Amino acid sequence: MGKLVHYFIAQTQLKERFDSTPEEIAMWIWLGAIKAYVDGSSPRQEFFFDYVPEEGFNYVEKLVDLSFDQEELDSFEPSERFRNYEGVIERFEKYISKPEAESLVFTLHKKGEIASYHPLAGGAEDGSSANHGSESRPGLQDAMYSEFEIERIEHEKLPDSPQKGETSLRSTKKRASSRNAKLQKAANALAAKWNRQRKRGFSKRDICRELAKTEDWLHMQVITIERNIKVKW
Repeated sequence: MGKLVHYFIAQTQLKERFDSTPEEIAMWIWLGAIKAYVDGSSPRQEFFFDYVPEEGFNYVEKLVDLSFDQEELDSFEPSERFRNYEGVIERFEKYISKPEAESLVFTLHKKGEIASYHPLAGGAEDGSSANHGSESRPGLQDAMYSEFEIERIEHEKLPDSPQKGETSLRSTKKRASSRNAKLQKAANALAAKWNRQRKRGFSKRDICRELAKTEDWLHMQVITIERNIKVKW
């Protein structure tokens, strides 16, 4: 157990190592990828996000009252990355116009083809616009999105020749394709193993839940895995 350091020290270290944002750090805490503790608590009290209607959806402001274990920070390696809404639109603008990018996110979210995440509300309101959610869920602009899914969308739905001279994005698409293939291979192998063990009646969700426990896919949301594999067993 290492010494505790305040959030602002941890934020600086994580940004230097991973170019992370406060929103992404909050996602890692929410998913259990890294532990945070209530600052000044003795003995240590682990922090968990809890939605309080009177306080609204601002989860970033809760970070300033947290501390982190320095040893846990030093050994931390994120298994999944996240972008906020503005980051997703900026990424897609390398291929299409901003209005097209916004329409794409809205349509895919409404159809359930891209998941939104929010440490307090779980995700954005289904069918919400960028700015308008509901009393119980925020709009799309306040949610976070998996880098894994963003790369999948780039690979499947956006043109090969990005706008504005971003030629390096071809390698991003190839990387997404390679990672999808690796995930599919892992799913197929697990299903084959269960079949050999005569484990009958398992579902796609069972496979995804088991994969989410493994080292390669640890802390990846089950729903993210489920969206990116096909039943081939």
